[in-house]
Amino acid sequence: MGKGIDVPGAEVDTDPFVYGIGAQLAGGGVVTAVLPRTELKRSQVQFTTRR
Repeated sequence: MGKGIDVPGAEVDTDPFVYGIGAQLAGGGVVTAVLPRTELKRSQVQFTTRR
């Protein structure tokens, strides 16, 4: 796997059924994910770029 970098992000932790995260990308885009709360203990989220 490639080397990761940290970027500023945001979380939405107000819904009882899902958890949302997102980050603004250096190129101006945004990446988001919405995960079911029942799967959070078994999940690790990583975003990657395509080449």
